[in-house]
Amino acid sequence: MALPSRNHHITLAAAALMTRRWRESTPDEEKGGAFHADQVLELLDQPGCAALRYYHALDEAGKPALILVGVDVEGAGMSDGTLLEFHFPCPPFCSEWSELNSSASPVAARIARRFGATPPALPPRDHHIALEDAARMTRRFRLRVRDRAKGGAFHADQVRELLEQPACVALRYYHALDEAKQYAMVLVGVNPVGADMTDGIVLEFSVPCPPFCGEFSELNSSSRAVAAAERQRVPVLAGLE
Repeated sequence: MALPSRNHHITLAAAALMTRRWRESTPDEEKGGAFHADQVLELLDQPGCAALRYYHALDEAGKPALILVGVDVEGAGMSDGTLLEFHFPCPPFCSEWSELNSSASPVAARIARRFGATPPALPPRDHHIALEDAARMTRRFRLRVRDRAKGGAFHADQVRELLEQPACVALRYYHALDEAKQYAMVLVGVNPVGADMTDGIVLEFSVPCPPFCGEFSELNSSSRAVAAAERQRVPVLAGLE
């Protein structure tokens, strides 16, 4: 199913309210995470990539993870291409005085940043992950977590716009809740010292999965279901040759 058109841009004030709801509702859970910008751009620059899809996942220890995959113009996951995981979790890699991670007023946050209150910079990391490992992690999430969407997607041009801001070196995501207490995700750029670029582009309003899922992707189905779907497609493809 192709993704509908959507403007993902959101004001900082609205995004801050949503991330605050998450922190207050789930104080013991991870607040978000980050990926190096160059590797996300590598994913987005794949031929035919029209969107960035994220899938919630769990690692072997049951800790939250996030899988990133490209999406083609028809809405199908590009699981045979670049896949990313191994994010920098927040905490400890947080932008402490960011309006997206603090109840401080925007003025107080700016003052703190101005006088040297900076978070830890992100160390080098290879976020690439094999499809088999990523599929195992997303399946673990689907089996254990029943009260949250499987993932969502952002149009590639808007994510690229965020990542190509001057001095942006990483993509940070924050877990959030909308007014109806439904899960949401906020995206923001990260500068070289690890601080959120809250004066720049902030994105939300992802296209949710479900219903906009890569149904027969290994990242959203059992391997048996994917194999069955492929078997059904073979006679049709053969008839076109």
